[in-house]
Amino acid sequence: MKKNFYFMSLLIGLFVSAFAFTACSSDDDNDDAGGESKGFVGIWTQNGDDDIFVFNSDGTWVTYEDEECYSKGIKAYFGTWKVTNSTFILLFEGWIDDETGEIEYYNEEPDYYEIIDVSENRVMLKDEWRTWIWTRYKK
Repeated sequence: MKKNFYFMSLLIGLFVSAFAFTACSSDDDNDDAGGESKGFVGIWTQNGDDDIFVFNSDGTWVTYEDEECYSKGIKAYFGTWKVTNSTFILLFEGWIDDETGEIEYYNEEPDYYEIIDVSENRVMLKDEWRTWIWTRYKK
């Protein structure tokens, strides 16, 4: 009887251990679920603003204050971005002074936006204050 109890305990322990290791995998955080980040890559204008955002495939971004600054390559803000689950995460890392070229680095928490819609020519995001709409930049 002791031998059967020991064998059953061992068998149950192995089963529970195997289940525990397979239940937790590295893809549980769902970074870029559905490949949504690909829809963000490109050049965008923001509604109600002259800013032009450029989102690169390497997860970096930069803004230009308006079309003239964009055409001259005069950058304003920069940082990194990523998509996790249905959330767009934007980290402002710094600002470039357009007169001196000096960089002021930020130490801020990222901004989180709920992804409402992503299409070829439009992105709609929502934060706690408002809904943001970006359209694909067309010169």
